[in-house]
Amino acid sequence: MSGGQREELLLIFDKPGRYVISQQGIQGMQFFGMRGHPHDQILATIVVTEELNDDDKKKEEVVRPTVPIPSMTFTPGYTDEESVQPENIQSSETITFSMGANFDQIPFPQYYINGHSFSSSRSQFHAQPNEAREYVLINANHNAHPFHMHVNRFQIKEMGSELSREEYPVLNELLDFDENIWRDTVMVPPNGRARIWVQFK
Repeated sequence: MSGGQREELLLIFDKPGRYVISQQGIQGMQFFGMRGHPHDQILATIVVTEELNDDDKKKEEVVRPTVPIPSMTFTPGYTDEESVQPENIQSSETITFSMGANFDQIPFPQYYINGHSFSSSRSQFHAQPNEAREYVLINANHNAHPFHMHVNRFQIKEMGSELSREEYPVLNELLDFDENIWRDTVMVPPNGRARIWVQFK
């Protein structure tokens, strides 16, 4: 999983112990607005114990799932039948993200969308409920740019980068995707692109 992406995980521990969740292998990637590169690091430590005291036993009874885990369905609210089909795409738009490095201009760095300064009070793109749209997200800079969408989910249909995978091995993970998964975040590769299909509710 690349930086900026999200995954919902269900962890099952077969035996007591000390477990860690770590970030590894993205040192070669520069994130926008960040100085230096992200280092390998421990994100969380999970301690699993075998014995429970009386209070923990009461909590365990309350939170224990009432449905067997293998029978559970994890979904962001979209069914398989709602996967976007090519004939449903209403239109396609290109969105180019870029940055400026003018030290004499505030804010620094400067962020642009299709050549226009970013503004939270201006909407450049519009859609109607029940429409399916394609967006080609372009990252014009030599850094990783997470793209996040609220409320509505999307499917990734294509990813690519002008950079060499041999020179930047982290791209192998970044460019690996499953186009059938619904997401709310995608990491647009450095000097690269991501083509997504959005189903607006």
